[in-house]
Amino acid sequence: MLSYRFILVLLLLSINLPKGNLMQKAEWGFYSHKLINRMAVCTLPDDLMTFYRSNLDYITSHAVDPDKRRYAVKGEAIRHYIDLDYWSRLGYSNWLKDYTYAMILTNRFYIERGEMNLLLFDTLAVAQGIQDSVFFSTELIQSKIADAHGIPLSDLHSAFLKKMLPVYDSELWKVSGDDLREVIPFIESGDIVKIDDRFTAHGILPYHLERTYNQLVDAFRSKNKTRILRLSADIGHYIGDAHVPLHTSENYNGQLSGQEGIHAFWESRIPELFAEAEFDFVVGPAMYISDLRSFIWKIIMDSNCEVASVLSTEKKLSQITSPDQQFCFDERQGNVTKIQCKDYAKKYHLLLDNQVEERMRASIIDLGSVWLSAWIDAGQPDLNFDSSRDQTEDAIGLDSLIPVSLKLKIRDHE
Repeated sequence: MLSYRFILVLLLLSINLPKGNLMQKAEWGFYSHKLINRMAVCTLPDDLMTFYRSNLDYITSHAVDPDKRRYAVKGEAIRHYIDLDYWSRLGYSNWLKDYTYAMILTNRFYIERGEMNLLLFDTLAVAQGIQDSVFFSTELIQSKIADAHGIPLSDLHSAFLKKMLPVYDSELWKVSGDDLREVIPFIESGDIVKIDDRFTAHGILPYHLERTYNQLVDAFRSKNKTRILRLSADIGHYIGDAHVPLHTSENYNGQLSGQEGIHAFWESRIPELFAEAEFDFVVGPAMYISDLRSFIWKIIMDSNCEVASVLSTEKKLSQITSPDQQFCFDERQGNVTKIQCKDYAKKYHLLLDNQVEERMRASIIDLGSVWLSAWIDAGQPDLNFDSSRDQTEDAIGLDSLIPVSLKLKIRDHE
């Protein structure tokens, strides 16, 4: 039975919710993220709710900052998804939960010596065979640089963490051979080990969620209000993304199945039409997360399990519905836009058995649990900040202005 206090706070937050404004004043797709961040505050215990409630407008409005950064900050776009089906199809699923092993076993390592540029390890065989060593490539052995042996995977893992990952560069990733001499026996002075990053382009959402969580714990521990608010808003966005099935699929916008635009249909159109009027956001109290990595990966796996129904249900519905009943013209932000008709969206929503609502509900309770757990892991610090040293204003606007000149070419799901 939910407590009277919990229901009352939920109702108060719902009353204060600017109905319609979250959708009308936001860019495409921002509505759901703002609503999730706002409603997650309802799940928190009194001590923590007081802090988040007093900063509710910030937590809500800055829920969309990571999406704004996608177009201007290098490396941001890959934080919003992971192509789980792509890696599973290639046989890497057993290694994905550990970021370092995933990077090692999906990337290509080369040795540059003078004019030679030779493959160093055949890591694909390791990933598929679940071996405990990496073996030197055939071309390296044939060149007589190396023998037919290799090195323990654990040694490569250690060297990767200490020497390779700290100098990561998605475009030109090189490590001096001198730094790897203890691991690779035939390395000579002047050799260069080059890593071809084939992993991050397929998304790093679960790993970035874990990293952001640790940063939030540190922010709570140091009682840095600016960072607490910014990271809380950011992690809300990534938690929301993790609950969207198409954020876990290579077919992220139906572009591989002739269903372009399905991402925004599922993620934006349905919530904008039905969330405030029909969705039930009484989700219960936040709970402490004892195993964060398992928690994150359960979200990712649950989302991925829904990909097939997201695509097949819309495909079947489109085949029995005439085009003029699928798309209508509607005014959005002062512009007339071709968009899915309300009746068509309603049918899709019901055929999915309220899947969008359930994923939003899960996002809300899971986000509240992440905030609560980070605060507990930081030692439950007192969050009554001295008003004379209030840092909130320092955080306002940090992500509001994106330089248009820095617009990046990224994967766009809408």
